[in-house]
Amino acid sequence: MINSYIFRDLMKTPQVLHLRGVCPQYGVFTLNFVDAEDRQPLHLSFRVSARQLVINENLRGSWGEEVRVDGIDFPLGLPFNLDIELRGRNRLRLAMNGATLAELDWRADITSGLRLDMVDVEFSLFRDDREIKSLPELTEGDDVPAEAPVGAGDEAARETTMDQLCRHVVELRSAQQ
Repeated sequence: MINSYIFRDLMKTPQVLHLRGVCPQYGVFTLNFVDAEDRQPLHLSFRVSARQLVINENLRGSWGEEVRVDGIDFPLGLPFNLDIELRGRNRLRLAMNGATLAELDWRADITSGLRLDMVDVEFSLFRDDREIKSLPELTEGDDVPAEAPVGAGDEAARETTMDQLCRHVVELRSAQQ
């Protein structure tokens, strides 16, 4: 089973993708970020039975070197939240139920993704390009976070929130049919 979300600006950065669903009891579920040429600049394979997350990319018809995150306590059969934080310069942060799973600079261009394929899992997707703007960014060559601009775009933030609410209502109606 594959569910796809297609967005003109799916992978713009910065933004946070909030996914809500029920964790499978066993097996594997996958999130694939797919570009216009059907390549996968970001592939997230959640291996529930092995308590592992494998991160990879498939750009030229072959897989790159896997990045593994072991010892994940999946909430088997229970609702859970998965947040994918997309930062500038291919910076990526993954969190499950608020706990960070991985934070890394990814080697492929995440922003080339146009579609998100969810394989063997059902999620509701909420996009937020406003929340991440309030998080501190590290300045180049610095270990000290720079201050994020405050108060800019409050009207745009309200419009974004309304847009998210409308999308959520449409998703709930579709799920009930």
